[in-house]
Amino acid sequence: MNNNESGLLENCLEKKSEIDAEAKISGSENTDNDCLRSSDNKVCENNNPNMMFTKLVCKQSEKHVFSHHAGILLYSFFLAGLPPVILFAKQLLISVLLGALNIEQSKLLNFSSLKNMFFKFSKTLNSQRYLLGEYSKTDNHMKDLFRYNSSIVNARNISDFYYDPHSKPYRGFQNILKGWCGNLGRPEKLINMDFIHTCFGDPVWLFHHDSFYDLRERFLKNITEFRSTLCIPEKQKLTMVVDRGIYKLELFDEIINSCNNKIITWEKGYKKGQWDENKIEGKFIMTKYRNNSRDMLFYKFEYMSMNWSKNNKMNQIIVKATNPKGRTIELSIITNEKARAVEEIIRLMFKRWLQENDFKYLKKHFGIDEITSYDTIPYSSLKGLIEDKLVKSGEIKSINKDKNKLEKELKKLLLSENQSKNKNKKRENKILVLTEQLSKLKTKIKNVSEKESKLDALIRDETIKLKTNKKALLDVIKIIARNIFYKSIEQFKILYDNYRDDHVMFRNFIDADGFILYGEEIVDVILCPTAQYPPNKRYIFEKFLGNINKANPIMPDGSNRIIQFKLADDSNNEIAI
Repeated sequence: MNNNESGLLENCLEKKSEIDAEAKISGSENTDNDCLRSSDNKVCENNNPNMMFTKLVCKQSEKHVFSHHAGILLYSFFLAGLPPVILFAKQLLISVLLGALNIEQSKLLNFSSLKNMFFKFSKTLNSQRYLLGEYSKTDNHMKDLFRYNSSIVNARNISDFYYDPHSKPYRGFQNILKGWCGNLGRPEKLINMDFIHTCFGDPVWLFHHDSFYDLRERFLKNITEFRSTLCIPEKQKLTMVVDRGIYKLELFDEIINSCNNKIITWEKGYKKGQWDENKIEGKFIMTKYRNNSRDMLFYKFEYMSMNWSKNNKMNQIIVKATNPKGRTIELSIITNEKARAVEEIIRLMFKRWLQENDFKYLKKHFGIDEITSYDTIPYSSLKGLIEDKLVKSGEIKSINKDKNKLEKELKKLLLSENQSKNKNKKRENKILVLTEQLSKLKTKIKNVSEKESKLDALIRDETIKLKTNKKALLDVIKIIARNIFYKSIEQFKILYDNYRDDHVMFRNFIDADGFILYGEEIVDVILCPTAQYPPNKRYIFEKFLGNINKANPIMPDGSNRIIQFKLADDSNNEIAI
């Protein structure tokens, strides 16, 4: 044990009270009261003296030991491959994979069992919150985790992506910016999470914003950041499939003039009736699966393409799509992918449901809508740190609102005056008063500045911004957990071939408790899921475990021991204590 490790151990043993949220990490100090308190723990290699918990010496046993969460070892391939950015990231990942969608829910986990399989976890909620805050202060951890996530789904070798902002309404009392919330159909206080998914529906990147900049203003900046984070060279073409919220002629010119950035989106405001049967270029059928690989739906497509009249550097593709019930719709797609096969573009556009469905799954099973932290920062502290912009002044907006109200009222009176056979002195006087007020407002508009600094306006209104650094770090962990789950279930889906409940059955299997025999070279794991399988399902799960065993999964505790899985025998379930 080196000096740093010795200092870490001493500090951990001396620390008896709950972690002080104001404590600072420095030198060999350690403020986590959970570290190494048990007498049977020994410190393994620890190159970071600031680490709040440590790995354990490889544990061995002569008998099978009952363990909660034993099914988590089915993710061992991915957990063993996680880069040693911070051990706490692995703890967060394991917690999310076990269904703890936020730090508070981790209190439902059994840390003693997890300690035997992995390392000493930070157990108290305060210490976990503190560690999350400390490690979210730098972007370096985020980038390393994004790159690991990219390796899981092979994103570096993919050029087609889905881009879409996912909005989370904020219900708190804080004065934060409002933006358009599509789910609610109205402006609302919200957090924007700009997601990028692969063309196969796997999330690879997200960035958190408020509504200071809209989607069109931040799009190209985010693409540049996306390339930088995943080390995608500028010479590599990236095609982003985006919904019609991106529509802006000036932005399309910027995208066309940027380096190797392509876009596919819907034409906003397209009016049906431009279809010409004589100009049909091709037809094809897309297949969508329902309950299993044999239960298919067929969608028919016809298309025609031409230069887009509003920008000849882009193509317009008019599509007629017919669903299995015979309902036909006519839509227009625009893109600067002029040399690409039209059918490929249409298939990409009409598979955007992959991303939309994933938002629902991320929300329900991985807690992507959890706010995580309610820390704030006033916009007065951001002056000089963010790029300001000119917007319509608040005074102009207020005057225009009054002007519209007067015009509406005056219009009603004038219509009534015009249609009435009898004169009404009261109405005439009212018309004169409103006309004079309207004239004054029009004069006032001429003397008021039409534009103002948005940042100055927000500072004047005492607007604040939610600090999203903690949420951002935890959200990266969550999309990694999502991708690990989807990659792990691939083989099972083929064997099970029932798309109605395969996710439910697999989740139950992963959540299984079990018995573990820690050997010197092999770790035997007997899984005991709560579900009682009929023979045909039991055969599928045993075959699935057999396929995993053939790959020789490695114990994710740094010991390089091989794990061998077995399904518990329902006919012999006697347990002796």
